[in-house]
Amino acid sequence: QEQVMQIVQAVAGFSLGQADILRRAMGKKKIELMAEQRAKFVKGCKEANDIDLELATKLFDKIETFAGYGFNKSHAAAYALVSYHTAFLKANYTVEFMAAIMTLDLTNTDKLHIFKQELVNLNVSVLPPDINKSQVEFSAEVIEGERDEDAIGGILSDGRMRGVRYGLAGLKNVGITAMEGLIEERDRNGPFKDLKDFCGRVDTQQINKRALENLIKAGAFDSINSNRAQIYSVVEMMLREMSLATQERNSNQVNLFGDQVEEQSIILPELKDWDLLEKLKGEQEAVGFYLSAHPLDAYTSVLARQKVVPSTELGDRAAGKGGFIKIAGTIQGIRRMKSKRGNPYAFLSLSDSWGAYEVTLFKEILEAQDAALVNGNSVIISAEVKRGDDGSLRITGQGLETIDNVALRTGTGLDIYLKNANNIDAIKDILKNHKNGRGLVTFKVKTFHDDFPECDVDVELAERYNISPMVRNAIVSLSGVLEAKEI
Repeated sequence: QEQVMQIVQAVAGFSLGQADILRRAMGKKKIELMAEQRAKFVKGCKEANDIDLELATKLFDKIETFAGYGFNKSHAAAYALVSYHTAFLKANYTVEFMAAIMTLDLTNTDKLHIFKQELVNLNVSVLPPDINKSQVEFSAEVIEGERDEDAIGGILSDGRMRGVRYGLAGLKNVGITAMEGLIEERDRNGPFKDLKDFCGRVDTQQINKRALENLIKAGAFDSINSNRAQIYSVVEMMLREMSLATQERNSNQVNLFGDQVEEQSIILPELKDWDLLEKLKGEQEAVGFYLSAHPLDAYTSVLARQKVVPSTELGDRAAGKGGFIKIAGTIQGIRRMKSKRGNPYAFLSLSDSWGAYEVTLFKEILEAQDAALVNGNSVIISAEVKRGDDGSLRITGQGLETIDNVALRTGTGLDIYLKNANNIDAIKDILKNHKNGRGLVTFKVKTFHDDFPECDVDVELAERYNISPMVRNAIVSLSGVLEAKEI
């Protein structure tokens, strides 16, 4: 740009101000202003240097052509070099590269979600946050287990697999300084053995209640106790133990016998772990997105009955003339718009277990199903999928229903496997609120008797019920229930 300004000053006798006006006209590609500047340039060439009309016109044509791309050329060269460098690193050092760019956006949940999905696409494992393995930032880590031939960039020369371990500071409301202190303690005195050990060594002045709760919700304690419900129920007790241990360390006091004050044991209650949806809700709150699984994983039988097409197959379905299919997803966001005629429409952002995609919804669906269009809700959509003229994938919703409603409407039955009959009354209380459905409930019990061989007994209930994952989860959480399977 400076060179162009210098040229027109020298050739056409432009002042610095006049040259700057031409520069702005070129930069913003203003046609009318450029035509005006052409006339001034040709006239200036004649007056300043006696350059004839033909040559002056050719000179301005070259300047105008340069304006179409030249200002961007230097940027393009720099971007091309950066693109080459990043492409090389991503192709040859995939795990390290992805860990590095995730660290750069350590607190940007939206970008971390995109990077996490890219790791899934590359078949590189996203390892959960772990108080005994995670660093403050995202890191590359060797995984024990079988080699995945489809993994891109995640295999060492000796065949071992690698994944990206989630950084503790990437969780919400935990604080970088607090996590640095936690990892410094771990590096100095070894991994945390159990909850008591953790509480006796971590400074409560850094880790508060919210940080502790989010570490639990994200699964960071799973390596010492995988029952998140149990640990979450004793958060207050953990905080008290951490506070006492912190005070003792700071005061360096001992009792009359010269020993440290005895720590109280942390007593875990007998609780069933959170079901999948509860775990994922906690992860969503602590991480910002679903980390270990996806909400749709709790509805596999519903998806199978509805013949739902996964997002990975949408491109293939649209490859021909397109067609009508059923898709499912958890709502991630919605952008509401209005057409020129004032009719509402929206772009609905969804994710399933394989990826993310967008569906266009028009007035009829928006008005009929507005209450269902809430972030976190899972829906099944009847949709038309096709390719646009520009080759892009276009998905248009024709009908929409919450997946829970579909489950209630289509659930055919529930098999309940019992260890004992201690909670039959509790099961009865759950089912009585879901009568008049189409689902058959069957109790499956293994019997033992001294005079008879072991045998399986099936007991079918006479009434039919509305069967959904919510009903199943409520029943399977009861003690004495081994499993509850939708059929």
